Amino acid sequence: MTVKLPAWVKTSEDYERWKKGGGPIIGETEYARNIKLKECSACKAMVYAGERSCPQCGKKFTVSWPAQILLLMLALGFIAAITSPNSDNQPKPKKQVPAATVNTASEEKKVADNSTVMNSAWDGSVWQVKRYLEGNLKDPDSFNAIEWSEVIKTPSGGYVVRCKYRAKNSYGGFIVSNQLFSLDAAGNITKYTDFQQ
Repeated sequence: MTVKLPAWVKTSEDYERWKKGGGPIIGETEYARNIKLKECSACKAMVYAGERSCPQCGKKFTVSWPAQILLLMLALGFIAAITSPNSDNQPKPKKQVPAATVNTASEEKKVADNSTVMNSAWDGSVWQVKRYLEGNLKDPDSFNAIEWSEVIKTPSGGYVVRCKYRAKNSYGGFIVSNQLFSLDAAGNITKYTDFQQ
């Protein structure tokens, strides 16, 4: 019959100590240096930290109440983070922009009659195009206008304006787009195309 010896048994003295039920002497072996010990509250014997019961008196060790509560709170927090509807892996709802959104006092007049398409005196933007982009981009909050062209009235009574802007794409990376927007006489976007220089 072959008996497998523990790793700490290196000498005949270790073997004799092991036969009597003893363990390594702290500081004597490399293995013993890495072992964590704790004291049994019943018999005061030194016991390996991983043991579930004391080998001397048989007292069972349990996890303390504060540790159990901490583990429970961590588990519940992890589950809540995964199942939360506001976590980052959920798609963002599109921003609803009301039809009467205006930036300056001069644009309030345009909202009232909704027939004038013109550049804002404040930043050169065209509110109809800006509202359209903010309502249709993947991440409306990322919209940043770089350049607006002057509004041109077409012979058919519509309008054309170019907007160069920066916004996030589906992957979260910023892209620069340069698009030409066609608007009807009422200021509604009828089509848009990429602007080729």
